[in-house]
Amino acid sequence: MAGTTFQLEVTVGSRVGLHARPAAAVAGAAAEAAKRGVGIRIGRPGADPVDAASILALMSLGAKHGEQVVLSTDAADAEQAEREVRQLAELIARDLDAPDAGAASAADSKEPAQS
Repeated sequence: MAGTTFQLEVTVGSRVGLHARPAAAVAGAAAEAAKRGVGIRIGRPGADPVDAASILALMSLGAKHGEQVVLSTDAADAEQAEREVRQLAELIARDLDAPDAGAASAADSKEPAQS
């Protein structure tokens, strides 16, 4: 059973738009949200949305730096749906191609050195 639709408009922050590495990062995060029961769609304002977990679909949008995209979901758990969409929006708003964009997440995932 579908829940209440939640939508959020966000500005693409990556210098190259939603292409290659940024699309892979966004699709990965959307796939994780889907595993938690929140399927997220993305589209240009006024256009049909596509599955945000699909790298090819994201790249086919052709969303460039500074352009607006709309995230939406109709998951049953409204609070979780809003939380997942807002987290994905924060990711899209970042410059995922900045030289240090991957460094922080890579550093977070490394295990401490053993003596």
